[in-house]
Amino acid sequence: MLSSLSNQKIYYADETLNAWFEELSLPVAPTCNMMCNFCSKEKDCINNGNSPEYLSRAMTPRQAVNWAIASVRRNNRIKIIRISGPGEPLCNNQTFEVLKRLNYEMPEYIYSISTNGLLLDEKVEELKGLNVQRVNVSVNAVTKEALMKLYSRVITGREIVVNSEEMADRIIRGQFNGIKRCIENGISVKVSTLCFMGINDKELLTIASRCKELGVKSMSLVTFNPRGKLRGLRTPNLMELAGIREELSKVIKRVEIKSFISMRD
Repeated sequence: MLSSLSNQKIYYADETLNAWFEELSLPVAPTCNMMCNFCSKEKDCINNGNSPEYLSRAMTPRQAVNWAIASVRRNNRIKIIRISGPGEPLCNNQTFEVLKRLNYEMPEYIYSISTNGLLLDEKVEELKGLNVQRVNVSVNAVTKEALMKLYSRVITGREIVVNSEEMADRIIRGQFNGIKRCIENGISVKVSTLCFMGINDKELLTIASRCKELGVKSMSLVTFNPRGKLRGLRTPNLMELAGIREELSKVIKRVEIKSFISMRD
């Protein structure tokens, strides 16, 4: 069985509950709508909430739902089912087919989506209609300069927008409008930010501040060995990460660090 399917994460389901639950991640979205300069096709897309240590194969909607049913029968601690890739969930029809089937087969579970946020603004109503309660959005920059260093192109519908200020505008608009509308519609939002020294490390506080203004209450600071065009970029050390987290915690109270640094890269 694929490693992504057996790699269930511990998830604090609700801050008001004194219990820990587990999350089941379903890889059902094969394609992506962003070309990230820190990514390659060798591993899963970390921009959408995955671990970059393995390469998943997307499941069909039927396979995913059958796997979810079998998993919760074996483990009654699973309470959250998350669509997380291996590509971008919101640009794949399979994501919405799986959610429809889950609503029919397993309506008592919490549904979650991890996304790069490009299409979030236009998909909020559909997500709400499918009972998605939690969205994890990867927000990695707020300036056009940083965004143009992190991304090469985006795809919206049939249109490809290459590295440009227009591309950066679309990313910012999709992410922040999407976060705002999610919260307005009662969907909980957590922001994940990948830290790239010399590119976006100076605007992490601005990201946190803008997200807090929209109602975001939790954030993940993620570091890993970049691939693609940014392969070899220096990663922050533990002291730097601790310092960044301390500053971010002054803005957003709940900030966690996720490190996927591998000595093999």
